Amino acid sequence: PTIEEMTTVFRDVLYPKNKFTKWQASLSGSSLHIPSLLKLIQTNYTYKRIFRKRTGGGVAKYDVCFLLDVSNSVYGSCLRSSVLGILAMACALDKCGIETY
Repeated sequence: PTIEEMTTVFRDVLYPKNKFTKWQASLSGSSLHIPSLLKLIQTNYTYKRIFRKRTGGGVAKYDVCFLLDVSNSVYGSCLRSSVLGILAMACALDKCGIETY
């Protein structure tokens, strides 16, 4: 597979966005969302999303570890293929924004 194909699979399947950074109005939460309180009063107390949660602005936050077998049983073309595979995966992860590996 090409680096672009690997990037697509990594971004969409293996490493989706898992950390959210922006506050948004929600039905449940531990703190109040001030703009939603104003909307609650304006709608005659029918608007229910008055709490806030971090549910917007998602980023992929993962740590990835590569292991390479360099024992005597792996040599020649097998070792070169393994190194090229790791380099291709590292490039694909870098394009996804995952830089801790």
